[in-house]
Amino acid sequence: FLVVFAVHAVFGITGFITYRFPSFRTVAIIYTVIFALLVPLVGFSAYRLLTGSNIQFSVPVLVAIAAVYAASVYTVLAIYQRFTPFAYLGMVALLVAELAGADALKLAYWWWPSMLMLIALPALVSVMRSNNRQIFAGHLAVLRDPIRVLMFTIIGVVAIGIVITVLYSFQLDSISNPLEEVRFSILSSTLLVLLWTSLFFWLTKRTKSV
Repeated sequence: FLVVFAVHAVFGITGFITYRFPSFRTVAIIYTVIFALLVPLVGFSAYRLLTGSNIQFSVPVLVAIAAVYAASVYTVLAIYQRFTPFAYLGMVALLVAELAGADALKLAYWWWPSMLMLIALPALVSVMRSNNRQIFAGHLAVLRDPIRVLMFTIIGVVAIGIVITVLYSFQLDSISNPLEEVRFSILSSTLLVLLWTSLFFWLTKRTKSV
């Protein structure tokens, strides 16, 4: 782990430093790409290290920690170099961290749509019109489209998840084994989607769509 992390850090520091000099810009991009590709390897080596130590973590917790680290690294790289693919990688890592966190909390699958909405609601800043130029100005502008794509993807997944959960609830009712937790999860997801929809129309000022 120490060897992999040291190599990872060397490529990252070298990429960040050389990116400031126009003559080394190509070299900086290559080093930064290698630094980004090493992120999963660092996470895997850290996972192997922790699983063999006295400090025991569950697999979902380790995945969540690695995904948070990856999301942070990719987001910083996207902002620093204004490279959109890094921003999309950061959004994917954030999504993995959220799902791994839900699994670490021992939440049943029918609660996962509600957990995903915890990302979709703050992501509404990407559709704001009045303050959009202030929030996503300068280097932060590279995050706007990836956040928006992540938000709409989550909404689509949550909508499908609600339909599947409803069908599953009907199946439980048909065998005379209803589960109130499933019904509450449907209610929670539906209310969160309703809240997101209301805020979306309000922030985008689409009064005709209401």
